Amino acid sequence: MADRLRVLSFAPKLRGHEAPDLSAHFYDEFVQLSRFVDLTVMVEGVECTVTEAPFRVVRVPSARTPKLRGLLRCTCYPLTTALLREVDLVYLRSFSPHELLATLASRKPIVLRVIGTWIFEPATSPRNRVFLKLYRMVAERASIIAPYSVHQLRDLLRYCPGLDIRKVR
Repeated sequence: MADRLRVLSFAPKLRGHEAPDLSAHFYDEFVQLSRFVDLTVMVEGVECTVTEAPFRVVRVPSARTPKLRGLLRCTCYPLTTALLREVDLVYLRSFSPHELLATLASRKPIVLRVIGTWIFEPATSPRNRVFLKLYRMVAERASIIAPYSVHQLRDLLRYCPGLDIRKVR
């Protein structure tokens, strides 16, 4: 039997099936995905309450103080991702700035799940401009782009005019 594909993904929280928010959906998706690939999920240590999972969990350092938490996210996620050697590709399905930075730092092929084109709306602040630039960089580097709906394709191409349409599945 051939080796299984080794995939890295990110989660804002890992709280298991019982979570009263979207993190339960993420967890379910990761459980299903782990049936087909060797999955590693990166999450902040303070946001992970799962003790056992059918996939590998990498906890990155975090803090409760907002400014320190943001700084730790934007440094620890990319550094940890760059140090992970046992990864063949990155599956990005959520779009926090630290996850975008980590994806770019990985130097691995990217599968980008486009959850909405709202991410491309005109930037209203310098911070949003940086965020939008990071997202476009990830979209351009992605090997495969998987929108939730074919109806997103027009907006996706409008916001990323240089995008290779052959990447869209």
